[in-house]
Amino acid sequence: MSNHLNYLGYLLLYYLKVQIRTENKKEDQTKASALKISVYKDYCQCIDKKIEFCLFDDLNNAHMVNNKLMMWIVPDLYRDFKQQTLNNAQILRVILSSVDTRQFQTLLGKVLQGHLVMFKSENIQPLLKMSLSWESIEQFFFWQLVDAHDISIDTILPLITNLDYDQHSEALTAIMLMLKQEKPNADYIKYLFSRDVSDNGDLFIFTIIKYWCDEYIDKVAELISSLLSTRYPSTSPNKRKRSGTKTISATVPSSDHVLGHLEQLRIICERHDCMAIYTLDSMQRALNIAQLNSTDSQKRQFSELFALMEEEEEISSTKRTHGRGRKPATKPAISKRPPTRDLSGSSEESSECMVLDQVAS
Repeated sequence: MSNHLNYLGYLLLYYLKVQIRTENKKEDQTKASALKISVYKDYCQCIDKKIEFCLFDDLNNAHMVNNKLMMWIVPDLYRDFKQQTLNNAQILRVILSSVDTRQFQTLLGKVLQGHLVMFKSENIQPLLKMSLSWESIEQFFFWQLVDAHDISIDTILPLITNLDYDQHSEALTAIMLMLKQEKPNADYIKYLFSRDVSDNGDLFIFTIIKYWCDEYIDKVAELISSLLSTRYPSTSPNKRKRSGTKTISATVPSSDHVLGHLEQLRIICERHDCMAIYTLDSMQRALNIAQLNSTDSQKRQFSELFALMEEEEEISSTKRTHGRGRKPATKPAISKRPPTRDLSGSSEESSECMVLDQVAS
């Protein structure tokens, strides 16, 4: 009997969809959906199980018996049972673990056509975190669905502080492609530099910074230098403002974090011969501020990073582009005008000439 009950739920969903589509084509879809929901709720009450658990079990049983049938009823479930299905990680994984590429193409097409909504931006963070433990193909499908739903990068970006470059390549790859479409701003830089500092260097940060620098190098340098400079309250432009009992947000990286990432970026940039960003005025000023306000241990730890200031003149002569970086001090132009005659001397000469003229006459 229990085996038959396993089939009953999804067969009921299948029957309700077919019955409503064949007999109530001209009726209001809202009424048809209400009827379907009512019947399925009664079924869930009969077996003493919550609706979301019934949906999960029925989809799970359906995909093991008839995958095509399961995929056919999925859009209706997301439309009729929004409260139970939207952002539901368990239900979503059942779908993504059993779908093939052709079925996924159809599923994605329904999202783009506006006939299927599987996510909502609110409270999506738990779903994003749970997806990190899924199989690679499931994660790739998941991130394509996220992109199809136009979930804002601002909603997703807080996740990157929890992502490891080696362990979460699927998520980082998807976020990397999203950031590629964006212009750099202070929040993006802040989240990037809030990631844990890796001893081997964070190629995720390097890739994004390098890509942005190809078009916005001055902007990127200003954003990074501003972030670094404001890690030292004594130099911050807002230092006179009262802070009261407020504390710095946990998402704002510390000076050690920023310097650590800049040091790792320096190592990778030297390897790829792309040190231009470190020679810009804004970066030089920020490094100078950081060095002046660093402890002795920080100065030793980041000595090679701070040494970039000492190499400024040498670098500027070989790598700087016109109009960027600190310009060498120029000597004031020396005036080549003849010395101005003293006005008092010229008046005396005029007086003597007048006296001689009078004597001669």
